[in-house]
Amino acid sequence: MKNQYDVTVEELGLQVYSDRKGTWRPGTLRRTITKGGGLSYSLTLYFTANVEVLAKAKDYEVVGFVYVFANPNINQLKSNIKSAVGYIPEPSTVERIFSYITALQRAYQKEDEYYAAQDKEEAQKVLERLEETCIKRIQDGQMQDNPRFARNYPIYQLYLTKDEQVQAAEAQKILNESAYETLYCSTSHEGHLYQFNRKIQTRSIEWERKEEQRKKQELEKKLLEQLEVNVELRRVVSLMLDTQKEIRTSDFEIELTHRLFGYTSNFDDYRKHVPKRIQLLEGFGINSNSARTLLYLGQKYIDQGGILPPAKSEYERDCDRMYYGDTVHDGFNNIKIGKIGHKYIYSDYSWKGLRANYRQYNYIKPVKDPNMLYEYIYNECCRLNNCKFIPDAPFLSLEAVIERIHQKCKSSSRMLNRYEERISKESDPLAKEMLIKFKDGFECLVLKEQMENLKAIPSKHAAEALKEAEKRYNQIQASHGFEFRSLAS
Repeated sequence: MKNQYDVTVEELGLQVYSDRKGTWRPGTLRRTITKGGGLSYSLTLYFTANVEVLAKAKDYEVVGFVYVFANPNINQLKSNIKSAVGYIPEPSTVERIFSYITALQRAYQKEDEYYAAQDKEEAQKVLERLEETCIKRIQDGQMQDNPRFARNYPIYQLYLTKDEQVQAAEAQKILNESAYETLYCSTSHEGHLYQFNRKIQTRSIEWERKEEQRKKQELEKKLLEQLEVNVELRRVVSLMLDTQKEIRTSDFEIELTHRLFGYTSNFDDYRKHVPKRIQLLEGFGINSNSARTLLYLGQKYIDQGGILPPAKSEYERDCDRMYYGDTVHDGFNNIKIGKIGHKYIYSDYSWKGLRANYRQYNYIKPVKDPNMLYEYIYNECCRLNNCKFIPDAPFLSLEAVIERIHQKCKSSSRMLNRYEERISKESDPLAKEMLIKFKDGFECLVLKEQMENLKAIPSKHAAEALKEAEKRYNQIQASHGFEFRSLAS
C-alpha cells in the first residue's frame, strides 16, 4: 500500500508503556540509507522517569533517539535504549517497544513493495514530461515560485508547481523501487531528485549560453551596420581602439572615459563621469559594463575592410601629469593611482607613497626586424617594460633584468615551465637562443637559492641534492658566464 506507514501509525494509535522505572512513549521511526546501500532506523523515544525508583533521574520527560538495525534483536535494542535515554525498560516494555518497531518496519517494506510493483516506463515518461515542462517555463521566464534567496533552491522547485513536484517525487520512488526519499543536497551531490534537477540545470545553462551567444551576435551585427552610418559610434570606437596604445593607464575603460569627459585625479571625480559613459553606451545598445565590446567591434570592422576616422578626443593628456587609474612605478613596484595629493599618491587600497618617487611608464618601441641576438634580447626587454612587469628593462643589463624577474615572480617552477613552453614553440633560432639565455639565467638564480638552503641541512640526501645543483649551476655559468649582483661573494 502507498501510505502503509501512516495507516499503521494510525492503527497503532498513541503508544504509552508504563513500568516500574517510568513511562515510555515511542514516536516516529525514521529510516536512512547507509553508504553501502543498506537501511538503518532511528526511533524517537520519550521517557519520564519514576523518581521514587530512579532517585538520580530527571523529573521531566527526556527524549532520545534509539539506533535500530534493519534486522533488530532485543538485546541490541536494550543496549541502544540505554545509550539514548540512560535507562533500560522492564523486559515486558522492551518487548512491546520491539513489537512497535517491527510493525513500522513492515509498513515501510510494504510501501517499498508497492512502488516496486508500479510501471517504471510510465514513471520515466512522467519525469521526462516534467523536465520538458520545466525547460519550457525557464525559456519563457515563467517562474512558479520566487522565494527569498531563490538561487539556493533546486531549479525544479522554482519552475514546477507543488503538485508537479509531488508527481516527480512519486515517479522517482517508482524508479528507485523504494518509498525512501533522501533530502536534496547540492554540495554532497545527493537527494531524491538530484539527478532530475541536474539534467534540468545542465539544459538550462546550455540554453542560456546559446541565448546569450545569439543576443551577442545580433548586437554585433547591428553595431557593425551602425558603424557604417553612425558618426558618434565611429568616433567612440576609434577612441577605444586608440586607448590600446596608451601604456600609462591601467584600464582602457577609464582612459576612454577620461578622453570623452575629461581627465581626473581621484575616484570621486571620475565617478561623476561614469553615468555619462553608461548613458552613451546604452544609446548604442551596449551594456554599461561592456565597454570592451567596442574593442572587439572595432577590430572586426577593420578586419572586414572597414575604415574608421582618426581618433579625436575632446580631452588630451598633459604628458607631465599623472591621473586617476594610471599605473606608475618606483623602478621596481607598480601601483594603480586611486588619488593624487600634493605630496603623496594613493592606491585604491589606501596605500600611499611619495609622489616624487614614482614615474609613469613609457612605451618603448622594439626593433622592427631583428637579425642579431642582442636585438632579440632588447625586444624581449621592451616587451617586459611595455607589459608593465619590469620598468625600463631595455636600459638595464641582462643580469639586472633576470634578477628582477626572479624577485617578482611568485613561482619559480611555473616561470621555468613558461620559458620551456616558449622555447619549444619558437622556430626562429636567434629568438630561441635569446629565450634559452633568459631561462638559464633565471635557473641559475633558482639553483643558487637552493644551494644556500641545502647547505644548512645536515643530511645525506641534502648533500647529494647540493652536488647535483652545483653541477647544473656550473654548466650554466660555463655556457653564459652570468655576473649577477646577488651572486657576488
